[in-house]
Amino acid sequence: MALPAPPGKGALPSASAFHPFPGGPPPDSTTSAQGKGVSRALLLTIARGESVTPADRIAFLQCGPLGGTHARASEACRLLDPVSGDITDLKPSRDTGCAKQYDPITVSASGLWDGNHMWFERTFGNHCELTAYTGAVFNF
Repeated sequence: MALPAPPGKGALPSASAFHPFPGGPPPDSTTSAQGKGVSRALLLTIARGESVTPADRIAFLQCGPLGGTHARASEACRLLDPVSGDITDLKPSRDTGCAKQYDPITVSASGLWDGNHMWFERTFGNHCELTAYTGAVFNF
């Protein structure tokens, strides 16, 4: 069964989007309180270029309980916990100086965080910008 296209398709490639996953409950739904701390799992992808497909790398990040295939799961979960899994709320590192070279890399995240269905997709100008913005989340 094919999933519907993620929200924001057709937007500018460098735009980030974080939305409840299509078909999921609204973020303020009472189901989020019921699932609190139970389901924190994201499927993460990394692709070269301005499209999320084809993915070059894929990892499964589970933060409640800690697990999955993500090589730096503990670090990634520590970053995502204070922002309730909302990757758009991560604060970029001010200590990283990235070259202005354009070598696009597109990432996506989909899954559950405290009962809410999540979706994130963004194209970064290069790998350095990705790391400065997301830290260990897409470092697998």
